Amino acid sequence: MQERNTREEFPRENANEFLDTGLKLLNSKYKPPMKPIKIQPRSFGVDERIGLMNAEAIVRIEEGYVTNISKLSRVGDAWMTVIPASNEDEDESTVTEARVSVTDIAFKATIVIDIFGVVHKEPLAGKVDFVGAHLILTTNGTTGQRDIPYFKIYDINGTDIKLVGPIETIDRVRNIPITMVTKLVMNTRLTRHIVQRIVTNAAYGSIKGIATRP
Repeated sequence: MQERNTREEFPRENANEFLDTGLKLLNSKYKPPMKPIKIQPRSFGVDERIGLMNAEAIVRIEEGYVTNISKLSRVGDAWMTVIPASNEDEDESTVTEARVSVTDIAFKATIVIDIFGVVHKEPLAGKVDFVGAHLILTTNGTTGQRDIPYFKIYDINGTDIKLVGPIETIDRVRNIPITMVTKLVMNTRLTRHIVQRIVTNAAYGSIKGIATRP
């Protein structure tokens, strides 16, 4: 009974026009030459298997920038829930749920990998043809403040990532060749972890403009 009353109290409305307007403003912002979007540093650990060995790797993404975004678009319908004001001194607020695509993301970053005491630091460049993101955007009607409390990548297509050098290494364990580290970067799921972190950061950084614009 309570669930039915809640839905009746806070009806859901189509928000396509609202979202399209915000994305249109963002697309004009990202026309070339666009101002690079800084990728916030991230650290994470993964377990990789090399033959019969398990390798625990610590990865840091540093000094990263998104250098190109072609277009942001709505995917399917967007929906807005209007939350009435609780008193006469407040205005109604909204919660908008939508899926958004970001196409032709290009980025540059530096990665630092520590495996078996071998520290490997190298610049990389990459591009992704399509990124799909599911998000929730909230707007406080009284203060005008916007936020994105939920953001999740649901699809990534057309990934191309490459090391661009020069290689910088600190080989603290001499019997482990640095080529093993390079192999881990390029030929294991570690690459997918790196791409996922960078692309999620890049997509969020570009879409965040919907929340920060006045």
